[in-house]
Amino acid sequence: MINFDSAAPVRLKGVGDGFWITLDPSHPEEVLKAEIDKVFRNLKHLVINASVVIDVGDAKGHDDLIERLKSHIMAEFEVSKVSGPPEKDPSPPSGSGRGIFQRAGTIIEVMCSCSGELSAQARKLNPGSIL
Repeated sequence: MINFDSAAPVRLKGVGDGFWITLDPSHPEEVLKAEIDKVFRNLKHLVINASVVIDVGDAKGHDDLIERLKSHIMAEFEVSKVSGPPEKDPSPPSGSGRGIFQRAGTIIEVMCSCSGELSAQARKLNPGSIL
């Protein structure tokens, strides 16, 4: 049985065309490298040409460690790329959309806009209305 609450220094998850590694940076670098090696060696051919994301969660100030681990993974395994997690966009979503739905003979037009706040309008259309 898998224990997801374990305090493992390295956790691995398959994502898209690669793997997401979540690290606990409080462990020594050599322990992290050994755990990464063990996990990747167990995966054998599945790591070839895979993309790898290294994530330390909310921990700050570990850029040097991440760079050294990136270099280690690239040197030891035939992965296509190693990167950090994508940056989170702090801005609220924005955009607009329009949808036309027909239900039980009634045609409804819905328009939405989102620029910090979500607002929506709906109106009933008569058959033959110009859309």
